[in-house]
Amino acid sequence: MVIVAVAGGTGAVGRNIVEALISQGKHEVIILSRTADAAKEEEIGARLVATDYKGVAALTKILEDNNVHTVISTLFMSPNGAGLLEQNLIRAADASKTTKRFVPSEFGFPQRDEDGDLFPSIPMKHASRRALETSSLEWTIVYNGYFMDYFGMPRISSYLAPYVVLLDIPGNAAAIPGDGNKPVTFTHTSDVGRFVAASLDFEKWTPVSFIIGDKMTMNEAVKLAEKAKGIEFKVDYDDLVKLKRGEVTELPSQNSRYSICPKEFVQATNSAFGIWIDRGDLDFDENMSLNRKLPEIKPIKLKEFLQKAWTN
Repeated sequence: MVIVAVAGGTGAVGRNIVEALISQGKHEVIILSRTADAAKEEEIGARLVATDYKGVAALTKILEDNNVHTVISTLFMSPNGAGLLEQNLIRAADASKTTKRFVPSEFGFPQRDEDGDLFPSIPMKHASRRALETSSLEWTIVYNGYFMDYFGMPRISSYLAPYVVLLDIPGNAAAIPGDGNKPVTFTHTSDVGRFVAASLDFEKWTPVSFIIGDKMTMNEAVKLAEKAKGIEFKVDYDDLVKLKRGEVTELPSQNSRYSICPKEFVQATNSAFGIWIDRGDLDFDENMSLNRKLPEIKPIKLKEFLQKAWTN
């Protein structure tokens, strides 16, 4: 048994990892949180440690005082400096006498340096990786593809905030990048938690850990959604030229959420995501996946998930 600190463990991905660790019962888990919250501690069942990520020395003391062996970061890599805060956490873990392992906040898919203009979090994530490469820590970056949770909202609850991209199931529509025949990896956040928790027992980590909940083309995913709802969807295909202009077909359910996510942000984000799918970036190699190492974990499949959410 070791003590695992989950940075951002009250958030979406972090909460799933915390819950998986608690359910597994093999390791003690604490949550690094910006504020202490007794009610949240009771709700989650894990201790919250108030953490200011701006000071490396203070962070190091927190890790050593709590005898933290492994740090899992799920900090949101926003343009407001969260990437620098994670780098501070990496430096603190490296300096800590008790801390040996680190998982950075990735939980997506491999991204290229040249895509930094498309998405502001990419340079931050790459900077974290460089910090890990020069540290004495053992580390692994976890890739899980696209979060399946989004295709069950609002029928199936999730810690993720609602967002509509690619497949608008409530609106019976889809905006598919390219020809829709590139395989895409989909994984539910609960399965991310289970695989990450189980991987802590590995004697040695590889620098990259792939998780594959399910994998299929977007054309196949649309057919499953249509079958689950018993209705034909309106399907549009956005070619690469359109996507590179930062444009995607607007989906019916997006309009009502522009007050939360402005249209310009949605278009820029979704067009970038379309480019990555059309490029094959979410087509993970099963031979390199944690699924092969942990066959006892049976992840949620998209077909059963859509049927549970949308049939009847």
